[in-house]
Order: sequence, then C-alpha cells, then structure tokens
Amino acid sequence: MHRSGTSVVTGVLDRLGLDGGPRDLMLDGDRFNADGYWEQRPLVELHRAILRRERGFASAPPKEPMWYSARSRELAARGIDQVLSVFADRPWFLKDPAHCLLLDLWDDHRGLGDLAVVVSRAPRHVARSLRHRNRYSEAMALGLWERYSRATLGNLAGRACHFVRYEDLLEDPHGTVADLAATLNEVFGMDLGPEIVTHAAELVRPSDRASSSSATAVANAPLAREQSELDEILTGLRGYHRRFGGVVLPAPSSVGVRALERRRRLLLLATSVVTLDLDRSARLDRRGR
Repeated sequence: MHRSGTSVVTGVLDRLGLDGGPRDLMLDGDRFNADGYWEQRPLVELHRAILRRERGFASAPPKEPMWYSARSRELAARGIDQVLSVFADRPWFLKDPAHCLLLDLWDDHRGLGDLAVVVSRAPRHVARSLRHRNRYSEAMALGLWERYSRATLGNLAGRACHFVRYEDLLEDPHGTVADLAATLNEVFGMDLGPEIVTHAAELVRPSDRASSSSATAVANAPLAREQSELDEILTGLRGYHRRFGGVVLPAPSSVGVRALERRRRLLLLATSVVTLDLDRSARLDRRGR
C-alpha cells in the first residue's frame, strides 16, 4: 500500500542482496521519497494499463470483486514475462503498490511460488502521509488503505509470506531486518550474516522515526468499524509464514466504498473528456484536487 514504508523495506532488500532490476528503469525519487521508490517503470505501466482496461485507477480501483477481461489477462501474461526478462539469475524483488490489487493475475501466470513481503502501517499514519503528499481527503485515504489491504490479504492464502510492520521497523530496525534476513536465508538459501544485516538496517534513519512519532495529529482520525477490524488483523501479522492460511476479512466499509467510487467516477469522466497517455493519466491519478 502507498505510504506504508514499502520503499525503505525494498531498499533493505536491495542491501540484503536481492536484485531490484536495472536502475535506469526505476522511477526517480522526489521530495517525498529522496532515496527513490524502487519501482520498475515497465511494471508500473503494466499495472496502470490493466487497471485502465478494467475502468479503474491506482487511486480508485474497480469495485470488489474484480473480474478481468480476456484482454486484460492476455496483457498481464505478456507484460509479466517482459517485466521479468530484465532480472539477473539471482533472487529478485518487484515493488509497486498496485501489485496488491493485481496479485491474482500474477498467480494465474506464475503460481504461488514467489515469496510475498507484506509491509503494513497504521492506517491513520498512511492517511496522514497521503493527505500530505497527494492532498487526498481523509475518507478517500482511509478507503484506499482499506481497499489495498483487503486485496492483499485476500490473495495471500497458500503463499509463503513475510509480514513487516512499519512501526516495528522504526522501533527496532536491526531486529526487524534480522528477522527478514532469516526468512531470505531459509527461502533462497542465502547466507546473510550480522554485518550485512547491520548495513541494511542503517537505511532506517532517525528522521524516519521522528516523522512517525509526529503523526499524533491524526491519532483521533475516525475509522469505520470494518476498517478498525481490518487494522487489528494486520497488526497481528508478523514475520514468516511458510504457507499463509488466509484470514476472514470484514465486509468493506460503506464510507470507504463511497469515497473510492466517487473518485473513480470523476476520473473516468475526466479521462473520457480528454484523451491522456499513461504518464498524464498517472499524474491525474495521483492528484487529490
């Protein structure tokens, strides 16, 4: 999910020795993420194109459940092979928030053999960050966190997973990274020792911890009952699951569904009036107002 700490975790994976793909194909960093987003542009563009075919956007996904057209499935199969063709013959990682929404398409093509590193963060902190960066409304930011979190958990059953709570990473960088390294050692047969773990943990800066602790401004942001229940589920998930058993999800909150549907209708209207390429469509997608 956006603004959940996924960029710092993928930076940690890079320092632990996984291949994130060619640097020249990665999206550039910006003032909100100076170290970069660790997102391969071909992957992001593939996910954008699939969502657009299904009349959705990264900031306004199609309604649950998503039913993919045959053309979307064909596009996914071709695109996944192209995205993976650039990786070296060593453990690799891919990161794009929209992967949460489209993981089942990847499963159709690749099966359940890939390890999922799932990063979660308190929804009020996610909402605060989205409001600051994208100027999304509080209802929309929380609805987006809910939609992405539901899609992630709904598609993980039967898969090897490692859950990282962002607040744990800030509180205990070395211990959290050491747990992740132990999972990589087991799954990929790597040999990540204490020095490598310490080097990777140094990516978590004191400024990150200070920024997180300043999020008390949203401490009383209202969560719908269903969102609170979903947060309780995510809060309880930690560490390595060799074969994740899945969870029983609460129903979607009506406030979250309404906020995202209102956003989706507006974006569909805007893109029907003016034809936009993927880059311009993405900029509109990110803009809250």
